Amino acid sequence: MIEMKYRTRGNSEPYGKNKVFFTSYPEDHEKHFERTADLLLKHQNCVIFYLEPESTIRLYHKLNTAPESQDERGENEILEIMADLESRISEMQLIVVPVTTKLLTKMNLAMGVIYKIAERRHIPVLPLMMETGLDDLFTDRFGDLQYLQPENPDPTSLPFEEKLEKYLNGVLVGDDLAEKVRGAFDAYIFLSYRKKDRAFAQQLMRIIHRNRQCRDIAIWYDEFLVPGEDFTLAIMTALKKSKLFTLVVTPNLLEEGNYVMQYEYPVAREQGKGILPVEMKKTNLDLLRCFYEAFPECISLEDQEKWEKSIADYLKGIAVDENNEDPAHNFLIGLAYLDGIDMEVDSNRAVELITGAAETGLEEAIIKLVSMYHDGKGVARNYEISVEWQQKLVDMREEKYRSSQSEDDRYQLIGALWGLGDAWFEMWNLKSAMKAYLKMLAVASEGEQETGRSRKYLAVSNGKLGDTEIALGRLKEAAEHYRKALAISKEMTEATGTVEARQDLSVSYNRLGDTEKTSGHLKEAAEYYRKALTIRKELAEEIGTAETRRDLSVSYNRLGDTEKALGHLKEAGEYYRKALTISEGLAEETATVEARRDLSVSYNRLGDTEKALSHLKEAGEYYRKCLAISRELAEETGMVEVRRDLSLSYTRLGDIEKALGQLDEAGEYYRKGLAISRELAEEIGTVKARRDLSRNYNMLGDIEKALGHPNEAGEYYRKGLVINEELAEETVIVEVRLSLSSSYHRLGDIEYMLGHLREAEEYYRKALKVCEELAEGIDTVDVRLGLSVSYNRLGAIEKMLGRLKEAEEYYMKLLKICEELVEETGMVEAHRNLSVSCEQLGDLEKVQGHLKEAGEYYGKSLKIREDLVDKVGTVRTYRDLMIILYKISMVGEELFGTQYAIELMKKALKIAETLADTVQTEQAAMELSMVQNYLNKLLFR
Repeated sequence: MIEMKYRTRGNSEPYGKNKVFFTSYPEDHEKHFERTADLLLKHQNCVIFYLEPESTIRLYHKLNTAPESQDERGENEILEIMADLESRISEMQLIVVPVTTKLLTKMNLAMGVIYKIAERRHIPVLPLMMETGLDDLFTDRFGDLQYLQPENPDPTSLPFEEKLEKYLNGVLVGDDLAEKVRGAFDAYIFLSYRKKDRAFAQQLMRIIHRNRQCRDIAIWYDEFLVPGEDFTLAIMTALKKSKLFTLVVTPNLLEEGNYVMQYEYPVAREQGKGILPVEMKKTNLDLLRCFYEAFPECISLEDQEKWEKSIADYLKGIAVDENNEDPAHNFLIGLAYLDGIDMEVDSNRAVELITGAAETGLEEAIIKLVSMYHDGKGVARNYEISVEWQQKLVDMREEKYRSSQSEDDRYQLIGALWGLGDAWFEMWNLKSAMKAYLKMLAVASEGEQETGRSRKYLAVSNGKLGDTEIALGRLKEAAEHYRKALAISKEMTEATGTVEARQDLSVSYNRLGDTEKTSGHLKEAAEYYRKALTIRKELAEEIGTAETRRDLSVSYNRLGDTEKALGHLKEAGEYYRKALTISEGLAEETATVEARRDLSVSYNRLGDTEKALSHLKEAGEYYRKCLAISRELAEETGMVEVRRDLSLSYTRLGDIEKALGQLDEAGEYYRKGLAISRELAEEIGTVKARRDLSRNYNMLGDIEKALGHPNEAGEYYRKGLVINEELAEETVIVEVRLSLSSSYHRLGDIEYMLGHLREAEEYYRKALKVCEELAEGIDTVDVRLGLSVSYNRLGAIEKMLGRLKEAEEYYMKLLKICEELVEETGMVEAHRNLSVSCEQLGDLEKVQGHLKEAGEYYGKSLKIREDLVDKVGTVRTYRDLMIILYKISMVGEELFGTQYAIELMKKALKIAETLADTVQTEQAAMELSMVQNYLNKLLFR
């Protein structure tokens, strides 16, 4: 017999409680059981069963021992263990599984056996996602099952505990409802059996309940009895209220000193209970009479007629036929069969009874069917049928509200529409979700609008509509709904000033900030983020919990990201350092994986900022701190996301070495990153893991290209391309398609470098096609940047091929996109791209001998680059300025004379000397030499 342990609220007795089974990868048990059990018991008065980690390892090893290495006895033992495990699991109302990398990637009892039993028996499974970055792998293992995430990185979503409570209320029967169920039984039968005969006991229960007149009779059996524990009082209570004592007869009853012989049977006789022994396995009845006083005639199931007459005689006057037509009664009895409340679990009968009650319009039954089909409880999980019943609930509540016009009925309808919208959204049927949320908004707009409840529903409706518009890629429409939700949140904050209202208001500001940022409106995004920051700063000071302080650090990081995109690197660094201070404090106080990861992210952000400022040494120091944390966490946890962090740390340090011109050292770091990303891609095969692998191939290709090895670079780029083409076939993710276009650009660059212009053009056209297809449905900054790269590359090809008119057309398209992005976003990258487009058009005019027109374009480029140097002052902006000064001097010599050109080249020389001293790369030295040579030529003319 499998030894299960259990936990209850306050160590209370386990009788009559919902049965939950916790299962995990063995090494994860210690990390996650206590906290998970505390949360479950906080929200439900249940009993949580579990196996000790060592037991799960032994069980899994035994169950997976190769058949050829087993003798007949060993095979029978395995069959018995499996039958016992399935029997025990089949009694559970819920299976809870903490999801980790190890659970999903290594062989274990939880996934290999228990989850399969749950699927087969239609027992709901609640996955708790304990790590990030496992979505694709989770889908491979669990299909379309939904998970809850205790540490949810999305601050705009409902709190985890609120979701958990809602889920548990839908899946488990609460204490009050369980008492109603027990009150619906006609009577109780006490079922006595040896623990060895559990399977026979369950079989007998099903046989009893097949008799129509026994359908509503509960059967008590001590399924919680384990060796070493005394449940005498509970058994006495159960015997007292039972009308019949039914005994499972097998040879096991003949073993001396067993509990049935010593206690249960004698007490039943003392209380004068009717005793019905049922022979489930051939037994020596004469010997039974020696051990059991006045043992009555034993009924064999083989004699069907005698069995039915006996059970009918014993239960005469107990069953109540008139209840059978009452939907409310049938619903309660259906719940008893569904959850095994004082009887065996019988999913088929439960579904029949609950569905019958729902078809009469019983609301409780309809709500139960929604959750049953959604969670796969008693039935195969089917979201379509679940949403059909949710629609019936909406229709019924709408009819009731239209008739009564009461506020309570209106709120009931709003709640049903909310559930319908969420169900459609979960199925990614966004049009149907939008329709439900719009109707929710319309109903919320009716009736009394000044109550807090009404205002809340209006805010929620607009928030849900905004989320749906975001999912549809309609940012402008999303922003309109978010602004309406924001206005209501403001009103509620002013009216109540509660922590919850202020947190909701900060979320509204952040949602609008995110929308503006995605649209490229960085200044507007920053304004919203600052308002959210003000609220979160107040909450962190007032409450001071880890959650409020982490929220504050997230706000600092959001503002840092925005300032960085605007080119305000100093301001970005200030925000990042404030976030770092919080992260350091939380990491020291809590030492959790999440807090230490947050700290590593802070180091990365500051490293990125220092790198953008060309402070490569300082950037490297931050990246190494991040690397140290990532290494520690990878060794401690082996988590996918942590190992990915480690790979990215190597990549960032490779970037620093590359920027310093240390290409061999950069390659070493990139290869370390590649080794990890290759392992992850092979191990979990998710979209993210394979994208990381393609990116690592591209980086090594970039190194080979910089080393002047185009063929080796091409090999790496082609490996990256193969992955991106596969991903583009499998998914419609925008980022994947942008990565595909980038792969085409890189390979085009190699062909261009080798002088294969036709082949280069072919790759660039493929990249352009990808971006144009994306642009038809999505107008994001990233998509337009992808288009601009393609126009730039194709313009260069046409120019090299002597097709200057076609080159100009591409460059003009490039110019148009760049001007729009500068106007809309103000991003540093947009300004730089605009300066490049002007430079390219200047080059084209110069080739055609149009020096005046070339000078005009170069002048526009010069003005932008001077502004960028003043604003940002990075190595790249100074280098860009040096190059445009060089080009203007060449044109200016012919237009305005040698002295004009000399003055420009002196400025260029000063920049080139500074760059050569600062970065000390081979490229900087070559550029200094180029500027010096041209200046010398001018001086000696």
